[in-house]
Amino acid sequence: MGYDLENKGAELIGEGNRLENLSGEQKKAVSKLRQLKVYQIMNLDQVYSFDDYWWRCLHEVDIYADEGPEESPLTMQNAKAGARWLRKYQHLTMCLQNVDSIPFG
Repeated sequence: MGYDLENKGAELIGEGNRLENLSGEQKKAVSKLRQLKVYQIMNLDQVYSFDDYWWRCLHEVDIYADEGPEESPLTMQNAKAGARWLRKYQHLTMCLQNVDSIPFG
């Protein structure tokens, strides 16, 4: 996956294709996720659905919760923001993860 050099924001080519399969509310949630530091470090390879975004965010938050700042580029504040996003938008995913098991709850 390459970068669109025409776009000063350096959006990933193909991001639009991923978003067209999402509902309006899911697109809004992804837009909010893009504003968070956790989005900048998420592995976006093979992201095809909202569930994929949700799980990638959870993965990064879990890494910070389990291993701390030594293994994650996130700060505590970044990780907590990601955890809040996960809780707020869990109803949009088919994931069965218990909200209580999301770190920083």
